[in-house]
Amino acid sequence: MFTGALRRLWELPLALDPPEQSWRDWLLTFALVAAGLIEGLLRTDVGWRPVVVGVAVVGPLVIPWARNHPLPATIIVFGGYGVLHLEMLITNVESALVNPFALLVLTHVLVRWAPGRQIATGLGVAVVCWMIAWKIPSDSLTGIGLKGVAISLPILSGAVMRHLAELRHARSLESRYRERHQIARELHDTLAHRMTAIAIQAQAGRAVAGSNPDAVLDTLATIEETASSSLQDMRRIIGVLRDSDASIESPHTVADIERTANTGAGEVPVSVRLEGELDDLGASVEAGLFRVVQESITNARRYARHAGRITVHINGSTDSVQLTVTDDGDPVRPSARGGSGYGVIGMTERVALLGGNLSAGRGPDGRWVVEAQIPKKRG
Repeated sequence: MFTGALRRLWELPLALDPPEQSWRDWLLTFALVAAGLIEGLLRTDVGWRPVVVGVAVVGPLVIPWARNHPLPATIIVFGGYGVLHLEMLITNVESALVNPFALLVLTHVLVRWAPGRQIATGLGVAVVCWMIAWKIPSDSLTGIGLKGVAISLPILSGAVMRHLAELRHARSLESRYRERHQIARELHDTLAHRMTAIAIQAQAGRAVAGSNPDAVLDTLATIEETASSSLQDMRRIIGVLRDSDASIESPHTVADIERTANTGAGEVPVSVRLEGELDDLGASVEAGLFRVVQESITNARRYARHAGRITVHINGSTDSVQLTVTDDGDPVRPSARGGSGYGVIGMTERVALLGGNLSAGRGPDGRWVVEAQIPKKRG
């Protein structure tokens, strides 16, 4: 266990984005330098005064650069204080300096910002310094205990602040991932259906161009209308991305399913049946149902062979709503329906976010079936 902890410490990466120097750093440096000068010049029991004053001044001066260069700063400060403690042993000075705060600050900075290898090296230097310091007699066990607490506090504070910063960074990355995932899903759900409709209409128009030129005009009008709707949706999503407070999710309802299921001529018709208690659905549930139905219809029109009708059945109960989408196309072989796979993945994730579950695959008769159950309210 101890070996594993040392290995994790050794492999710890550099902390992210240390802040630049600020007036607080210089204010702290000025305060510590002033305190060191006052102590070094006014006290009479400091041994070799030039050494004391030099260490008390040089130590705090590295603090503004310590976050970007934690190990060199630690070596300079602790090395200086190690020399100081050796001087105290040689001159038989037993009263330690009252101004060891630079050591505590550098210990905190080292643990907070340095990579693991530098932390281990720097703490090793610090241990040597403190061992030399503890050779100096202490008044009591209480004094030794207070020293131990004083040394441990900056290590603990640096580790805690580093851990909290890493948690915030991880949450930020997760939030950004969810936002990008939601944008990708919305783009797919919004545009894939329309692009599929345009492709189908274009194929139908090319098929009848020779025998019925007038039908081509109707097909082109449908393509134009569908393309215009796609552009509007794209502009809406781009507008949402520019407005960080707006919702990416479009406000579709269950009623929109019936209105939008059969908008293009020449497409496989869709029969929508709504039953049960559907008046108390939340906005997110209605939008989720709409997107799942839209994706299921798109997949059926794209992949169902010889399908003459697509059936959508939504049945609401007291606590949940059940969705079933089927088609009367030819039975499918296992893994026969190809595509990118993002559609089924997106539907599954969307339903899971609503607290429900979704399955898409071969039904008992061999035809493709999409089934979902979504609770009306999250538990």
